Amino acid sequence: WRGMTPILCENFRAIYEPLNFQRHIYAFDTFEGYKGFSKEEIKVDDISNGTYGVEQGYKETLDTLLNLHEKNNAMGHIHGKHSVIQGDVTQTIPETLNANPGLTIALAFFDLNCYQPTLESLKLVLERLLNGGVLAFWQFSRKEIQAESQLFLELIHQQKGYTLHKCKSYPSLVYIKKEMQ
Repeated sequence: WRGMTPILCENFRAIYEPLNFQRHIYAFDTFEGYKGFSKEEIKVDDISNGTYGVEQGYKETLDTLLNLHEKNNAMGHIHGKHSVIQGDVTQTIPETLNANPGLTIALAFFDLNCYQPTLESLKLVLERLLNGGVLAFWQFSRKEIQAESQLFLELIHQQKGYTLHKCKSYPSLVYIKKEMQ
């Protein structure tokens, strides 16, 4: 929300891979809040379509923030290591992948929370996820929001080569690592 995850990714990129100019961060967001919940998925009043929307023009604000971090990080004179893509991920992720047929994915952070958009996005990401790549889920195993853990069970759990790791301080944050095969 408000782009903090891509900003953290930019800062980690600068710390852990300061000379990797091929590492590109793609931030996908509608900036209009969650979209795609079915009636069956909404289990509490504060989570629904439109929740966590931000003010008009926030895409430009996030792009400016990412540029500032990029310029102040290691090798900050080299610009353009991120893209902020506004729109519905069920459309923007396929468009981005089609425009970049050689694009591979090392990290995908999911915070969609509703089943159908997460399903469509996760399937596309899994096709491009590198060995050693990571899938992160923000709302995993929450009783009120079950899409992420449900899709893990449907698409990944029975496959060999994936390990699940839980965050000790925020149990709904998990990451799934694709092990070398």
